[in-house]
Amino acid sequence: MDLNILYPYQLNNAKFLANLGFGMEGSFVGSGKSLILMGVFELLDTDNILLIVPKAVFVQWGKNFKQFMPEFTVFQPQSSKAKDRIDTYNQFLNSNAPKKVLIITYEWLRIDQRHLCNQTWGVIACDEIHRAGNSMTKLYKALRQLDSPYRYGLSATPMRSNPSQFYGIFNWLRPGCLGKNYWHFKARYEVTNQQGWKLGYKNLDELADKIRPYYIKTSREEAGLSLPPLVEQDLVFPLGNKAQKLYDLVKKEILLDIKRIEINKIENPTNLYLSVVKLGKLQEICDSMELVGEETESAKIEILKDSLQDTLVGDNKALLFTRFSRMANVLARELSEYNPAVITGATKDRQEQIDKFRLDPTCKVIIGTTALSEGIDGLQEAGNILYMLDVPLGSYGMLTQIRGRLERHGQQKRMTMIYMLADKTVDIKLKNLLLKKQEMSEKIFGSLAEVKEMLE
Repeated sequence: MDLNILYPYQLNNAKFLANLGFGMEGSFVGSGKSLILMGVFELLDTDNILLIVPKAVFVQWGKNFKQFMPEFTVFQPQSSKAKDRIDTYNQFLNSNAPKKVLIITYEWLRIDQRHLCNQTWGVIACDEIHRAGNSMTKLYKALRQLDSPYRYGLSATPMRSNPSQFYGIFNWLRPGCLGKNYWHFKARYEVTNQQGWKLGYKNLDELADKIRPYYIKTSREEAGLSLPPLVEQDLVFPLGNKAQKLYDLVKKEILLDIKRIEINKIENPTNLYLSVVKLGKLQEICDSMELVGEETESAKIEILKDSLQDTLVGDNKALLFTRFSRMANVLARELSEYNPAVITGATKDRQEQIDKFRLDPTCKVIIGTTALSEGIDGLQEAGNILYMLDVPLGSYGMLTQIRGRLERHGQQKRMTMIYMLADKTVDIKLKNLLLKKQEMSEKIFGSLAEVKEMLE
């Protein structure tokens, strides 16, 4: 790889990680973390790499190596069939190529760990490493079985749900750096009640100090990179009559559930989970009645159609985000005049859809779910408008990732981010709560009291 293609901050970060031998690159969304990691590989002059990536960017990483590090022989299973994967692993292990890389997905790591943990790798690197942040999962345990003197992770938003994810990430990168085990970490940094349920966190400044030596990030301002301005707007509208009646019924049901739980003093995280699931039902009603029944009324889609007539002028193109795959399908049908590209968890060839959006002048919108939120590049070459049909019930980090599909290197046009909000509904309150929790990047809901406050 020619290191001269890297920006100064990219080369600086690559040198930091290469000299350290392990660590996480956490620069801003769109900073070119993949190039930084390949810069690390070049500096280490390693020849036996295991790269673990999300399914959404599996193909793109292969292209990255062929473009920037053509001296590497790239091994990638060409189908999800177990026999095909195992054949590829054996080909990699038996290859005499002077430099080689095996690229797999997180799912394949979890399933095929026994075929991958019987050797020492030159380097192990994880793209979007927050995927493996939960130290209680089979995925994390599979990751811990792998052996390498060099370990790296990439993520612009490592704390996708709560600070406990830092334990999983950094205990893999540098075992023991956050305590002997998770229970020591939990006692030091979590606040719990007598039953052991987590109430909050403590000593977070100390936690930040402990991970700082193993974590490098560069902000857009520090990088000296400027992008066209991004303007955020709220597009508020009333629900239709039928949708409003159904919305009120479901809201009443949730409040009654919470009241019953409070009366019985039942302290159980399952109660919070079920209430949040029902909040999702309210979001579906705000999106389209079609998501919850046979009615097709959708004030949101009608307002969206009107707005697109005003925004999709000239060479403007838009990304439409929704939590719900069914809503993505409804949008694709209702917006057929814009020849939409669509990326959901069911999309087999994501690059085909990205190229359609980038290169086809008749394709004016791309519709995506959370499958579009991580690791996908190229949308900024065409798109400059982002419609948030609903707010992700994850963390502010998820919102940052979605926004980063447009706000990244290569964006030449002024950007607009539009929140579509049904008036007097959870649409508005969810958006406000998510932005309120921006600094912590904590889960959007930590208690039933927060759910109740949102509905009252």
